[in-house]
Amino acid sequence: MVLAAGLPAWAQDKGGAQYYLNQADTYVGREVSVQCGAVRLVSGPSDANGDLAVFDAETYDRKGWGGGIKVVVSKASAEAFARKYGHDALWRQNGYATKILMGIYSKRGSSYYLRWGGAGEWTAGGQPSIRADSPVAAEAPAAVGFDRSVMPSFTFDGKRYIEATITSVDSEGVKVVDKAGASVVVPLDRAAKIPELRMRARDAIAALSAP
Repeated sequence: MVLAAGLPAWAQDKGGAQYYLNQADTYVGREVSVQCGAVRLVSGPSDANGDLAVFDAETYDRKGWGGGIKVVVSKASAEAFARKYGHDALWRQNGYATKILMGIYSKRGSSYYLRWGGAGEWTAGGQPSIRADSPVAAEAPAAVGFDRSVMPSFTFDGKRYIEATITSVDSEGVKVVDKAGASVVVPLDRAAKIPELRMRARDAIAALSAP
């Protein structure tokens, strides 16, 4: 299969979610594996989601950032899933530490997601936010928000920020402070290209960047 021209090199590397998203329906209904660095709970079981919890998963491949994808997990397995894959990607000397996450690659409308641990089809609630026809950008969110969890590290303008936390997101950009007290404001367009910031502030970046 020929991938669309102009996609970043990592998009063609198996191991990250983007590899599967770029191939649309090829893997639907099949069990696939991704290298997962961390997961973040988006919404728990409710009337909107049925008996499912919904997570964002950060994935990595041998070249680095491998894209994000939604994962649905049964109510009974949600706590175990969160414990297994953690809430923050851990940085090691040679890159991010990952665990293999296996799930059934599934489709809902024009969007794709994974079903983990025997979870059923995602038929209630909102659509998955990662779309195959938009490899990097997510759908416009219903509400602005960001995650205040600590990032192991990220790099901006040649400077590395260790154990940083997002403090606010506005039209000026994503404001971050690290454990040493160093702070920086990353413009929205550049924050959208930094995996650690994009994962935690995607909703706010998308909403504030919308025309």
